Amino acid sequence: MLLMTAVHLSRTDAAAASAFARAHYPVLAQWADYLAANALDPGYQNQTDDFTGFIAHSANLALKGILALGAMARIATAAGRAADAAHYRATAEQYIAQWVGKAQDGRHLRLAYDQPGTWSLKYNGYPDALLGLGLVPAAVAAEEAAWYATQANPYGIPLDDRHSYTKADWEMWTAAWLRGHPVSGRLVQALHDFVHTTPSRVPFTDWYDTVSDRQSGFQARPVVGGVFALLSLGAAGR
Repeated sequence: MLLMTAVHLSRTDAAAASAFARAHYPVLAQWADYLAANALDPGYQNQTDDFTGFIAHSANLALKGILALGAMARIATAAGRAADAAHYRATAEQYIAQWVGKAQDGRHLRLAYDQPGTWSLKYNGYPDALLGLGLVPAAVAAEEAAWYATQANPYGIPLDDRHSYTKADWEMWTAAWLRGHPVSGRLVQALHDFVHTTPSRVPFTDWYDTVSDRQSGFQARPVVGGVFALLSLGAAGR
């Protein structure tokens, strides 16, 4: 909600954005303060890719929360709360530095802090590019991009190292986050190849296997709007 609010404000004229931010500030700040207390090291819980099961210390979920704190700084600015904006931005910067250290596993970032040798698509990096937050270090993004290229299968890059399936929308979120790196175009091409060759002739599935070229589940869901992630960055990028 914080990320979507910040994106909404970024595409609204200043007066309307300020009015919206001020009207909803109490609940937005409540959510942000919850993240300040809990986002850096998520406990054992469900997460966005709930079909993979519960997990603790999720690096990707932590990234989502940290970027949301960066988004809250933008919201606070729109609401005319400069001190709050500085506080949330500083918190996000402190957390992202710790996040890199906690998640680092040599040539890439881990699936979870306590799981060495694991990895996952950090699709939650997308809002960093969408909002131009500049929180994820460029070197970390480049490292992830290079690693993902080594893990590619014929029809895409797996969601994480536990399965060969992936999510089409989150591949495109990843492609948008890593725009400018060769793996971005590779993700787009692999999804194109899947859609044009899969024997699973169903309405666009967002959950498919990158090796078998077949649907794993889900079809005709609104989340396929994620395929427009690169377009959301604008012609000049962010």
